[in-house]
Amino acid sequence: MTAYLIASFSFTGRKMDSVICSGVQVRVIDSTLNRFVNSGDILRMLERNNIKTTGMPVSSINTLAIEEAIGNNSIVKDVKAYTTSSGILHIDVSQRIPVVRIINAYQQSFYIDEEGALMPWTGRFSAFVPVANGNIRFSLRGKKTINVRDSVIPVLSDLYSFAMLLKKDRFWDSQIEQIYVNNKQEYELVPRVGAHLILLGPMENVREKLENLKKLYECGFGEVGWNGYSMINLKFRNQIVCTRRQ
Repeated sequence: MTAYLIASFSFTGRKMDSVICSGVQVRVIDSTLNRFVNSGDILRMLERNNIKTTGMPVSSINTLAIEEAIGNNSIVKDVKAYTTSSGILHIDVSQRIPVVRIINAYQQSFYIDEEGALMPWTGRFSAFVPVANGNIRFSLRGKKTINVRDSVIPVLSDLYSFAMLLKKDRFWDSQIEQIYVNNKQEYELVPRVGAHLILLGPMENVREKLENLKKLYECGFGEVGWNGYSMINLKFRNQIVCTRRQ
């Protein structure tokens, strides 16, 4: 049996040495949700890194180098490259999944993904996530790769944690459209439904604040309606202050 296996692997190795790569098949696994990269982008990454594929012996293609070249892109979460005996190079790519889009005080735009990593914003595709703007004084220029979960930048950490909280709740994920950071470093929310502004204040006790607001939506707005107030203030513990629309 051992001799048979050795002979089989030797035969397979010699066979693969003679196989020429006839094509590259790129699969962006989650392209139905996000379209930050496509197959053309992946092929151009290989060209920029001088990685030759089609027309080369399959045995000479360095799949680890391909994975490294593509994985260095901050939009890519994971990549797997492998060849088959039919001469096809397969590249499977997973994109990062954004949870909030940041527009900082310098009008730079970028995303934070569900793992806390920063992603560049491109005009090609905009993810359906809350937009955070205002007094966010963090610049991308000259910065190395940052994960906001380990960052000493409180505003980004707050926005990431809050966006993840929204994402896990179907109601809030669909209701909160914008997060504004004012000059006091307090947070204001713009809902998709209702003509009011929500003053969240600091991020302390944020779960309790959202629970109280949801109760107000469900019970308190039955008489007046969602558009009867211009401001809903959640800053104070165990109470909600509403300002009537003039």
